[in-house]
Amino acid sequence: MTTGTAAGAFGIGMACATAAVLWRGTAPRAGLAAAWGMITAGAGIAAAAAAPGATLFCLVSLIVGLGTGVFSTHAGPLFMAACPREAVGRAQAVVTLAQWLPLLWANPLIGVLAQTYPVTALLLLWGGGAGTAGTAALCARPFRTAILPRHTPEPEPERKTG
Repeated sequence: MTTGTAAGAFGIGMACATAAVLWRGTAPRAGLAAAWGMITAGAGIAAAAAAPGATLFCLVSLIVGLGTGVFSTHAGPLFMAACPREAVGRAQAVVTLAQWLPLLWANPLIGVLAQTYPVTALLLLWGGGAGTAGTAALCARPFRTAILPRHTPEPEPERKTG
């Protein structure tokens, strides 16, 4: 029951982040928001290793979902905005592969590791990896400063002097 509730809490967190972006739009500095979203998710995953009970574990899962939602609703649009209009379909296919291909390897690996190592160790490893990826994105100036086109300031019109 706890696993299902935690998975539901994760989904609610992602849905809330997605709904906020649908309602208010993305953050002006989408790269910065995506990096902090990944750091939040990583910290939450690592904190899940120390959660003393089901209630706290589910609350941490909600936070992981929020961080994951912020990451995905900001990183995806950055990638899509950078691709040429005539390649949008191909770019979406690349995004889909980038999301699902690692899972083909990761899910069986996680299953094998879960039989060998304690879950707390795996959560710490997984959270540390996600946190490291977010920190690397935060340290990468091009990603950290990336903005979506609608947030790009319009150039000021030229003034005629006469």
